[in-house]
Order: sequence, then structure tokens, then C-alpha cells
Amino acid sequence: MNETERVWEAELASHELLGTPSEREHARILRLALRLCDAPAGAIIFREGGPRTLLGPAAEASAAALDALAHRVMEAGAPQLASAPRLEAGIPLTTPGGATLGALCVLDPRAGAPPLAADRAASLHEGLLDLARIVMDQLGERRRALDQARMERDARLLRRWMAVAAEATDLESSARSAALALCEATGALTCQLWQRLGGKEPSARFLGGWSDSSFGLPDDPGAQRNLTISAPNSPTLRALREERQIIVTDVTTEDWASNPLLGPAAQRGLRSLMVSPFRLEAQGFALLIGLGEGRSNFNELSQLLDQAVSVLRPILRRIRNEDEARLMRRVVEATSDVVLITEAEPVDTPGPRIVYANPAFERETGYTQAEVLGLTPRLLQGAGTSAKARRNIRNALEAWKPVRQAVLNYRKDGSSFWSDLRISPVADSEGWFTHWVSVQRDVTLEREAEIARAEALAERDAMLARLPGVLFRFERQPDGRWFRRYASAQLEALTGFTPAEATQLGWFQAHAHPDDCDRIMALPDATIGQPESTTEFRFRHKDGRWLWIRGIQRGQVTPAGVPELMSIWTDITREKQLAEQLAHSAKLAQLGEVTTGMAHELNQPLATISMAADIMLLQLDGNDPALAPMRDRLEKIIGQTARMANLIDHMRIFGRAENLPAAPLQLRQVIHDALEMLNSKLTLSAVRVTQEVEAELPPVLGIAIPLEQVLMNLIANACDAYHAQSPEGGGERMIRLRAWRAGGEVRLEVRDAAGGIPADILPRIFEPFFTTKPEGQGTGLGLSISYGIIQDMGGRLAAENVPGGTAFTISLPAA
Repeated sequence: MNETERVWEAELASHELLGTPSEREHARILRLALRLCDAPAGAIIFREGGPRTLLGPAAEASAAALDALAHRVMEAGAPQLASAPRLEAGIPLTTPGGATLGALCVLDPRAGAPPLAADRAASLHEGLLDLARIVMDQLGERRRALDQARMERDARLLRRWMAVAAEATDLESSARSAALALCEATGALTCQLWQRLGGKEPSARFLGGWSDSSFGLPDDPGAQRNLTISAPNSPTLRALREERQIIVTDVTTEDWASNPLLGPAAQRGLRSLMVSPFRLEAQGFALLIGLGEGRSNFNELSQLLDQAVSVLRPILRRIRNEDEARLMRRVVEATSDVVLITEAEPVDTPGPRIVYANPAFERETGYTQAEVLGLTPRLLQGAGTSAKARRNIRNALEAWKPVRQAVLNYRKDGSSFWSDLRISPVADSEGWFTHWVSVQRDVTLEREAEIARAEALAERDAMLARLPGVLFRFERQPDGRWFRRYASAQLEALTGFTPAEATQLGWFQAHAHPDDCDRIMALPDATIGQPESTTEFRFRHKDGRWLWIRGIQRGQVTPAGVPELMSIWTDITREKQLAEQLAHSAKLAQLGEVTTGMAHELNQPLATISMAADIMLLQLDGNDPALAPMRDRLEKIIGQTARMANLIDHMRIFGRAENLPAAPLQLRQVIHDALEMLNSKLTLSAVRVTQEVEAELPPVLGIAIPLEQVLMNLIANACDAYHAQSPEGGGERMIRLRAWRAGGEVRLEVRDAAGGIPADILPRIFEPFFTTKPEGQGTGLGLSISYGIIQDMGGRLAAENVPGGTAFTISLPAA
């Protein structure tokens, strides 16, 4: 049925023309029309579903022709009049709103009649129009009378529903009364109220209603209140799921089989269903009515259902609220916790007044409800009640915020008890806070146990704090994995991690050095039944630096048969660093001893070579141009032997540089000596060094050999960076040395263009044992030792990324 057809049907229904036989008044009108036209057949025909009245001796024989004429008139919506070859006249029956409901038709099937004269045709046209108006006027009067009757019926129904709402005491009787009123008003055979149930599978529960006694069901379908339906395609569940009204115009076996309350009715005249869903907050409901034969005024019934829903909704809400209130009161009175309700104000003295106290209050405090109504809960406070607890509660009350507070209260007999107090504000429907509700639980035993446990833990922690490291306790689980049960508080000072963080799964693996992790993870199983063992490993601090840890562990099996491991961690990072520094110093001392021993052996041959070259140079004729190449070679021999002697002497001093006093130094000389020592490395690395030393640069206060050591380390690192960046070359490699005065200090910068240091690594390059070089190519102590050397001289060593590379800056006080 399209929209136009629905409009026509609604118009016919509003005039009560649907499903009705021929009308007596229509026959009287037709007699006048046949007499006016002198025709043997006439009809007043309405659209499908409406009445059809035929009149005249030739009406039955001409029924098909009359139907066709009526159809043409209704489709055109305009009068039609023809006199040849036979008389055909049709006038549309149109409502004031412009809807064509039917047609008044006159037909003379006799052939051979002469054509009508113009004045005769006009007279017939006007007469038939008047008769059509009479038909529509009669229908208009009927509609007004029907509307009046409907209004009176709706008013009676509304009064009955209002009475139901006022008298409602429980859901079942209210649903029955409202359903009965709706059935009587609409002529429905049954009316049912359903509630949607939660869960994955859709279902609904019967709440109440009314059914005609012919259904063969109990007079009170509320007796079926535990009935549920779960067929997804049932009209009720479809309406609830799709949240729209469902109309079933022809009830099928599938429709009534899904609802046992409809089964008997289907055999006793049930033909159509209407289901209207509605919501009460988040809960879904559906109101169903079942109709008998001939009821098709669904638009009108839909309006009545909407009215019924508007009445049922507040009834359901009130009954639900009352049921919830009764349930909550029973719960509050049955609970073992103290429940107090007070007025919202005043917060100041004397405080909010008590308006309700449950039976647990009397059992707990010794005060009866009659004794405390109108008083403040502060009567439970006493000398031992903490001022901080009172202040916390007051601050929450002033801010209208919930609060939870452990508080020491006092009973009527003066004995004290600890209470876990929870206070929350209660607002009315407008959002204004009107009351406070507090729930109190006696936690005296728990509090005493908590205090005893806290004392025991404090004693344990004090004992553990005297240990030289961090204590761990591990247990092996049934699946073979080890679980960290305890970590002492010193863990945070050692590693930056809290004991709680250390108990998380995978914590150790995430921070242990990859080269040490597997070895340490295998220790617990290997330790059980073995003597105490010691191991060393690297572990990343929370701030990212690496620590060296020494772990001392001992495994055992508890009386319950559970393997456990006790381990103590101590930080040996400084110990490792000092050991590396000591080894470095030993190497320097050994170098000094070797160079001292070699100096005598090397210096004598070098002196002989130098002297022989000097004598030969003196014996050559300085004026002979042919001897110039030989003179140049001899001069080079003399220069190189002098350089070798200086280098041997410098290495001897370099190896014995410890404990030298600070003295004024010329940076030019320090740079020169460092470059002399690194000449071979620079040549092999294909690195060119440029120098930019400020004129008249003042001396600095320091120690020459350690300062050379720092400068050599920085230059060597730059060469290594170039090699790592491009081992095969591919561009000029240059190190720029720049020295200048800045206020009261002198600065020396070593800058390369080897790509720079990653930003996440740069802050950590001075940490001990931190290195970016491959395994075996660095100890991670070079920059750390250099940093310490410059600090001992009263200066600073800093690094930063610059365009294309890295710049290290040494700052020393001017002498």
C-alpha cells in the first residue's frame, strides 16, 4: 500500500466507511439522480474497502460499466459527462481537504438516444453536483458526530487511566487495569505489557495485562507473569529491537506461536496485532493489543496506544521507584554496616542533624535511633579522634565531595572503636544537595592488625636498611618460573626503581645487559642445593646509565617444599671504575719504565747519527750547487733524529705523569705535543688537523701530561668516528682545534664533521662504561676519565652536536 492509498484508507476510516455495506441514504440520493437523468442504472461507489451502492433496473447488468466509470472519475478527480453513444455521467465525491473518496455515477446502457442539448447537459451537471454535495455533507455530519464520540470516549478512557495511575499499588494490578480500559475503549481482545530482558539472546518477560474470557486463559493473565518469549521474529521482540511500532494485519501461525498468550486467541477471532515499544530510562517495554475481525482503523488505534504509553510510563516509574525504595530500606536495615542519613547543613557547629539511623547503628554504638534523631554524628567523636581526620571530613563537606576516612569513634559506654567512614552527598531531582549518607564499618581488629603489621615491617625495614645492599626473595612457581616476592626499600636508591616496579613480570630482563641477562636468569635453578655464590653483571639504572652489580645469592627449599632464593645486590660501579683507572695508570707507569730503559739505548745511537750528519754537513762545500741535494738530506737526518730524541723523552715523562703539581701551561705547546704523539694515527686515518689559536692567549693552570692525555683522547675519538662513518674515505676528514679566551678562563674546542652523536645518547657519553664502539673496541671509560681529569684541574668538559658533527669544549681557568 502506497502513501496515497493509506491517505484514502484513513479518510474512509474517519467516516466509518471501511468494510461497511451499501448505505440507505445513498440509495435515496441515487433515486433522485436516476429520476434527474432518466437513466436505468446508477451507483455510489467508494474506493477499495468502502461501501458500494447500486440502484436501478439495469444496475446489476451494468455493474462492471459503473465500476469502470467510477474508477475513471476518481482517477481524474473531475466530473465526466457524455451523451453519445449512451449517457454516462460521473461526479467525484471529494472531501474539503481535496481527497477523492468515491464517485456518484449514472448510466443509460440503451443505445440510440439523441445527444443532450447544451442546456440539458448543463442542468444535469449542476443537479448531479448538488447531489454529490449532499452525499459529502452527510458524510461530514457523520464524521463530526464520530469525532465527538471519539473525544468523549478518549476523555472517559483518560479519566479511567488517571484513576489507575492514582490507585496503582503494584505493577501487576496497574497493568491489568490499564489494559482492561484500553481493550474496552478499542474493542481489543487482549492487551499485554512486556519488558525487555538483558543478555546476549533477545527475550522479554510478561508483566501483566488483560484478555477476553473467550481466549480460554485465566481471568488474570498476571498469573503468567513468569512467562518469557525469545523468538527473535516475534512481533514483540521485533518492536523492542527496532524501537518502532509493529502492525501485523494478518496474524500467522508463526506470530501467535511465539507468544503462548496468543495461541488460544488465534482460534477465536484474533486477526491483527499492534505492538508499541517505549523506554523508561534505559529499560525497554512494549505494549501489545490483539484485534478481532474487521478492525483496520490502525491510525486511530496507534494514537490510543501512544496515550496508553504516556499513562503507563509514570505508573511504571513510580512503582519501580517505590519498589526500589522498599528494597533499599530492607537492604539498609539488614546490612551489618552502620548507615546514617543527615541533613545537608549546617557544616559548622552543631553540624548536620541525623534523620535516619539503621539498626546496625544501635548494635554498634549503643545509641538507639530515638536518642540520636535530630543530633549530629559528631556525638561519636572523642578525645582520641584525630584532628586531621576531622579536618578532612569538614573539607569534604564544605566542597560537597565524597570522602573516605578512618576515624576513632566512641560508643555510648565510652569504649572506642575504629570506623572506616564513607560519606557521600545526595542530590534531589534538581541537582541540589539535600542530605549526606554515611556508611561506617567497624575496622578495629583490622586497624590493630594493620598497626602491628606496620610496626613489624618498620622493624624489618630498619634491619634491612643496615644491610650493605638490596635484599631480594624469589620463589619458584609450579610452572618452573621464578617469581620475585620481595625487594627491600634500598632498591630505589640503587637502581631508581621502586620495589613495586621490581615485582612486575619481565622487569629484570628489560633492564639487564643483553650479554649478562641469560647467564643471570639461569642462576636460580643452578643455585638450589649449592653453597653461596657470587656473580657480577651490568644493569641499567632507571635514568639510563649502566651500573655494575655484584649479586650474592643462596638457594634453599622451604619446609613447604617450595624452592626459594635469597639474593643481595651491591653497587660495584665505582669499584670497577677505580680498577680500570688503576689498570690505566699501571699501563702508563709501565710505559714510563719501558721508555726510561729505552732512552739510554736509543739516545746514544741517535746522538752518533746526529753528530755524523753534522760533521758531514760541515765538510761539504757550501758554495757548490751540485752538493745542495745532499745538504738537504743531511739536514733532514739531523731534524728527524732530534725529533725522535724529543719523542722518546716525552714518552718517558708521559708514563710518569702522576702526582705532578699544577702549573701555568701554554696551550700551543700542549696541542703541539699531543699532535706529535698522534702523528701516525692521524696519517693512517687520513685526517687533517687545523689550528686556530688566539694571539696572546694567556696560559692556563693545569698539568701538561694529563691535559695532553685528554686532548689525545678527544682527537683519537674523532678519528674513530670518521672511520665508523666512512671506512673507505669519500670526502675530506678534518679536525678543527680552536682556542680562545672567554672572561677568566681559556677554552679549547675539538670539532669534527663525522656526523654527530645521537641525541638520546649525548647526555650519557661521560658515564663510566658507556660506549658506542663495538664489543672489544672500547672500555667506556675514556671520556669518563677525561671528564674527571678536567674537573680535578678546576675546569669543565662539555659536548654538543654542531652542524655535521660534534664539538667537545675544554674550559680551564686562566693562570
